[in-house]
Amino acid sequence: MIDVCKVEFDEDINRKSQSKTTHGQNSNTNIHPNVACDGCDMSPIKGDRYKCLFCPNVDFCQPCHSASRANNDPNHLYNHPLLCIKDSSEYSESLYLYNRSKINHTNIQCNSCFTQPIIGIRYQCICGINLCEKCDFTGLRDKSHPRTKIATSI
Repeated sequence: MIDVCKVEFDEDINRKSQSKTTHGQNSNTNIHPNVACDGCDMSPIKGDRYKCLFCPNVDFCQPCHSASRANNDPNHLYNHPLLCIKDSSEYSESLYLYNRSKINHTNIQCNSCFTQPIIGIRYQCICGINLCEKCDFTGLRDKSHPRTKIATSI
């Protein structure tokens, strides 16, 4: 399983350290209102929240993530990446948490998995190659080619 929580970039580390100093929060006091754990039904989730990047409305609490319940949930595929969320308010407008399914790239086909139309976020390379977000996430692309994230319907 790919755990996006363990992937940190310099910008993320700086943002987290600034957030901790300005908000004075730690992971044990974070409460995620209106979010229930799909592993144990904890509601609201307290502490770290793990959000599936592919499945709508699939979340796990820290204890379920640590106990690998996310891997054994019958409604969730074990190889889907999980995003570790410390503070849900930082993602209030995030496309990763809300209706990506409403973004429809009509007549655009993913050059990797051949899905057409691309539903959700589309990534377009400067050479004209289009990828759906699942294929882009796998990283099987030419990393020397800049790409544009397109989050609006055509």
